[in-house]
Amino acid sequence: MNLKYYLRGLGVGIVVTSLILGIGLGSRKETLSNEEIKERARELGMVEESITVAEAAAQKEEEAQEAEVTVAPVPEENAESDAEPIVNAEPEVSGEPAVSTGAAPETSEEPNVSAASEPAASTAGGEHHHQRGEEYSDYIDVTEESPFKDYTTLFPKPKGLHFINANTTEVDIQHLKNDCIVPVFSKDNELTVSHPVFIETVYKAAQEFFRNEQIDTPEIIVSHIIKGRIPEAIHKPVSELLETDKTIYYERMAFAFEIPTIYSDIAGNRLNLCITGVRAYNHENLMSKKGTEHFSVAIGFRNQVCCNLCTFTDGYQSDLRAMNHYDLFRGVMDLFSKYDANKHLRFMQEFQKYSLTEHQFAQFLGKSRMYQCLPSKEKRMLPNMEMTDSQINTIARNYYIDENFAKEGNSISMWRVYNLLTGANKSSYIDNFLDRSLNATQLTEGLSRAVQGDSEYRWFID
Repeated sequence: MNLKYYLRGLGVGIVVTSLILGIGLGSRKETLSNEEIKERARELGMVEESITVAEAAAQKEEEAQEAEVTVAPVPEENAESDAEPIVNAEPEVSGEPAVSTGAAPETSEEPNVSAASEPAASTAGGEHHHQRGEEYSDYIDVTEESPFKDYTTLFPKPKGLHFINANTTEVDIQHLKNDCIVPVFSKDNELTVSHPVFIETVYKAAQEFFRNEQIDTPEIIVSHIIKGRIPEAIHKPVSELLETDKTIYYERMAFAFEIPTIYSDIAGNRLNLCITGVRAYNHENLMSKKGTEHFSVAIGFRNQVCCNLCTFTDGYQSDLRAMNHYDLFRGVMDLFSKYDANKHLRFMQEFQKYSLTEHQFAQFLGKSRMYQCLPSKEKRMLPNMEMTDSQINTIARNYYIDENFAKEGNSISMWRVYNLLTGANKSSYIDNFLDRSLNATQLTEGLSRAVQGDSEYRWFID
């Protein structure tokens, strides 16, 4: 009986408990309304959705400032003023030459080559892709601000002397950037590598390769201007055209800049290391699709007496091809790494050991004139000679009247002959300038060997 009453009481308790729980839970709301949620959030110090955490923090700061007025301490202002130059500072370049006369190649060239050899070697044999140049992105970012520094006050050049004296115009980098359009390849409307990008890329390659040297501002020469009009000025008379109605670009451009802290002396002439570049759009097929573009770059020495460029075989890339400025940078760095300044200087110093008699020099001038008229079969059997008749006339005239390189008695040294050739070459057009500069070196070397009995160039002086 006791078990019966016990089970009955347990069942009654369960029923009563279920009823109580059902009543309690049934009276509770399942969800809160949006207004109730917002009201509850405001009570807890929360903010509206449209107000961000940062804005809320700013509001709290404003409230705190209203409650308490504070004055900024002076040391913080000074700290800010001192920090600005550090952020915007550029690397300082010393104005003092790092090397002495005649010792520059031995003391400065080798460290620079070793410093730049790693990036140059890393790209050797690499495939030509647009992405390949990303490794040089720190060096060749093209910005609106010019990267050039002007050291002309420290290392003045002779006034009125240029490395080219042909029918050209001297301009600056800002004119090329701001006043000139950039040609495109007509079939796909792809941009060419513009003249200012070419100059800046070579300049930045020089900065990277010759890190501890001073580099002059480039001297820029242009020719063969291509003129046009904007669409709004098509029907305007020429007399009514404004400068804003005109478009221009230059078909041919050459530049040169010196590294005056790397120099030597030959026969009393200071020779500064010089980097030269030439671009001619007439060598591009702008009517087709974009392909590899053609550039010419040379590294050699520049005679400060006359601004003649001395182009060496190992320091000249006559047809440097590139799809973009990354490829161009890689090619220029490779050229710098292959160039041996010491070898070039020794090569030119050898010219002082040999000379031509007046008879031999006259033979050279006469044979050079005859060379232009030779049958093609006979011309192919002789070494190349690219000087024109007008340039040969200039050489003949300067043989007597040049204040620096005229004859000495009845003979003339090969060093002077070399400078007569390079001086006459300054009348060449831009697109032929570097090729003839290299040919002047080859001619002088060949004539020196002919004086010693070599047969290859003997035809020019016999």
